[in-house]
Amino acid sequence: MTENDIRENLYKYLYKYFPYLIPIDQEKHVKYDKKYCFIDILARDQNGNLVIIELKKSNAAAREAIHEVIKYTEFVKKTYAVNDDEIKLIIISTEWNELFIPFSKFYFSNNLYDIQGIDLKVDNTGKYLSHTNIKPMPIKDERIFSPEHVYCFYKKENSLKKGLKSFIDVMKTKKIFDFVLFTLKRPKGIEYSHNYKFIIYFAMLRKTEEEYDEILLNIDPTGEASYLGRSGSHKVDSLSSFEKSLNLTHPFPHRDGPLERGRPLDFDSLIVKEGWKIQEIHTYGRLKNDILTDSMIVEEVLELTGNGNVIYNEKFYITDKRKLSKVKERVNNILSNNELWKSQFLIILDSLNDEESEIQIELYNPTNILLSLYQEIKFVKDDSQTSLPFFNIKLLDKNIYYKGTLIWDKKKEYSLENILEKYYSSNDFHMERSFILCTQRNHIMMNQDILEYLDLEYNSIKVTEHGIEKFHNGIFKHDSNEIQTIDNFVKLEKSFCETNVNEFEKLIISVF
Repeated sequence: MTENDIRENLYKYLYKYFPYLIPIDQEKHVKYDKKYCFIDILARDQNGNLVIIELKKSNAAAREAIHEVIKYTEFVKKTYAVNDDEIKLIIISTEWNELFIPFSKFYFSNNLYDIQGIDLKVDNTGKYLSHTNIKPMPIKDERIFSPEHVYCFYKKENSLKKGLKSFIDVMKTKKIFDFVLFTLKRPKGIEYSHNYKFIIYFAMLRKTEEEYDEILLNIDPTGEASYLGRSGSHKVDSLSSFEKSLNLTHPFPHRDGPLERGRPLDFDSLIVKEGWKIQEIHTYGRLKNDILTDSMIVEEVLELTGNGNVIYNEKFYITDKRKLSKVKERVNNILSNNELWKSQFLIILDSLNDEESEIQIELYNPTNILLSLYQEIKFVKDDSQTSLPFFNIKLLDKNIYYKGTLIWDKKKEYSLENILEKYYSSNDFHMERSFILCTQRNHIMMNQDILEYLDLEYNSIKVTEHGIEKFHNGIFKHDSNEIQTIDNFVKLEKSFCETNVNEFEKLIISVF
């Protein structure tokens, strides 16, 4: 049974199964400028509205349904000169696990189109058996993981099991019910200063300030934990201070080693760069359901969906204006401390306004270049991953992509000793301790100065079959000089990078 079998039978008997629809054509060929697409079934309803029917028969295909029906509306408007309010959308699928949440979100957030979801049952030849209308789930609260994590170390499996049980008990006491626990196993081939074999990594869904305040007062009647939470609520991310206070307030789970404060970058370092293997993913509360997959949870804890301030991955069509608006909003947030990249990224997006291509964006904006260089040398093994700052904007059906990078124009020799003395000795901590422990805010403030010392500058390039162009004064143009980037820096400044790694290794051991 194929999707074609289902479509042909559905089209042939459409009026019988759905009396309010009058079929017009199947695999309808429509054109927009020089682009073409095929609509599974085009019909009219009893009020004369055009109805776009998108048919799917697998979870993998269902994920693309929302993108496709939105794209088709532009083709239909161009072909038939109809308005948005004269178009209706129907998504018919035999599988709804992957589709249900994006369909529900689109159903309640869109104000342009009448959209309907239908769960179709067919026999093994693709013939219609029955159908039911999908009742979308109201999504009042965004599913957003807190960027404040904690993780604990364990030496043996028995201790790991005890740790899992104690995490559940602790979260019950703290009235945290929607959370995930990852059990990680130590990678082979990497030397550490400790002998722990397992990690339990904890992340939770965000609550409101009022909820956090009530929880903190309940577990710490002295009010100190609540005060610490409120004291940081004036910051841009007002919830983080509450979440940090909650994670660092008794009771704590059983563990063999330290309880470490984590962030999405720490999770990324552990599982992506260092190679700690995820053994199991334990979900609790609303996260324990048949809709969310393991990969979705990992991506959201890593903040690949753009809810955080470092990492963002997204695939979308420029014609999907709501998605484009979300992309711009999240890019603005992630690059709030990098005005140059933010401006260039948004200029590139705006230049693609007329493209019908599907676009893939990847954005990684860490703000401690010395830590990035350390992780790049220590943990990155091939070209499929990197710890260095970058962004990519790719047109998936064309041989064109844009890359944000750090351009390198060497003017001097570099010394890590000079960096430590100039940028770290003035911190609140002792110079060596501050190298490891100074706050993220201080790293952000120093990062640009250190980049300038290393002759590195944020910029972007355009790569086509005709060569490489560099961004300059609002446009991309060929540069007569060879373009050197931070990748060249890592290869050619090997002595500096290795000194940086050795210093990190030495100070990590001495501090902890």
